[in-house]
Amino acid sequence: MQRKQIIKDIIAFLILISIIPLLCLEKHFGFMEHQIIYWIFSFISCFIGWGILNYISFKIVRGTVFIYKDPHKAKTLNNIDFGESLPDDPRARNMYYCYKSDIYGKELPEEKNYLLRKFYQLTFWTVLIILIILFIPIFHDSSIYKTSFYKKINYISMWFLIIIGMLMSIYIFCKTNACFWCFYVKLFQLLGIFRFLEKDFNKTINSHNYFPISKFYYEKLKAKTPKPKSNPKD
Repeated sequence: MQRKQIIKDIIAFLILISIIPLLCLEKHFGFMEHQIIYWIFSFISCFIGWGILNYISFKIVRGTVFIYKDPHKAKTLNNIDFGESLPDDPRARNMYYCYKSDIYGKELPEEKNYLLRKFYQLTFWTVLIILIILFIPIFHDSSIYKTSFYKKINYISMWFLIIIGMLMSIYIFCKTNACFWCFYVKLFQLLGIFRFLEKDFNKTINSHNYFPISKFYYEKLKAKTPKPKSNPKD
């Protein structure tokens, strides 16, 4: 069974990889007669490229962007909420409110990730020091603005703030793209290929204690629980 799975994965991998060089050859030789075939191949190439970007983003944030259906089940791909916990009422089917969830496990991603925690601390104290330096001339002596030393400090400070802003933007970008990786893994699971990606997915999301549960879990649980019958008064 494992041998068949390996053969299936190799065939699927070769098919996906062969599409990219075929597109490159098509641009030079134009051997594809039908334009629709070219667009299908282009779509698959973009699908592969976007998937690689999503996977890198997923590994950077370590899968802390997902919400789960049931707190009593393990953190796996099958327990991720793909909208199943949303209420049946269309007026209440808002994914934004669905993600206002309860947190199981007090450990947030920032508390688990040592480098990320130190980065936030360094950013806070550095920005605070920069603001103090920038506002010193206002309360002390405005002539400091004209000194070369202050201009260098101001120049370095501005570049530091720009770099910090770019790093924060990259992190937010990674958190956004990481959400889509679960759809890739789910698709491969349904197709029965690349099972190792599901194992890697489950291993990554279990590398931290961040376990957000959909707020609608309890509402659906109450709806399924039968109400106790009230005893009639004598």
